[in-house]
Amino acid sequence: MQIKKLENEEVKLYESTLKEYIRQLRENYTKNKIETEIERIYTNMCKFTKDETATIIGALEKEKLIGFIWGYKKREEPSITHINYFFINKNYRSKGIGSKLLKKLENEVKKCKELELLVNKNNIGALSFYKKNGFNIKKREE
Repeated sequence: MQIKKLENEEVKLYESTLKEYIRQLRENYTKNKIETEIERIYTNMCKFTKDETATIIGALEKEKLIGFIWGYKKREEPSITHINYFFINKNYRSKGIGSKLLKKLENEVKKCKELELLVNKNNIGALSFYKKNGFNIKKREE
């Protein structure tokens, strides 16, 4: 398996897979038409990797994208990288891939003082994962 930063051309190469992963991430939360939401998110992925304001790290198994993490520098606080989306194909979960993606993102954005993200308080698996990987809860919201 290969963990690597995806350049803009690779984001375009994996368009259909990325869109399917975005669908799986957003389908329970999107009130708008899901296809419109997927296109908006994917367009932003392309735009922000091209202008290098975002970093997308992919996990590849024999040229197949099996997961990704997307972080961007906050405009108002460029010393903070916000993790926007993080997804691992269900067939590859609980194998350490998420931790490897997170570590690679940390290495790519090492000039940042911290990483931040939002997690639903009911997502016990994600909360446990981030705690295991050294994250702390700073704020809880209802």
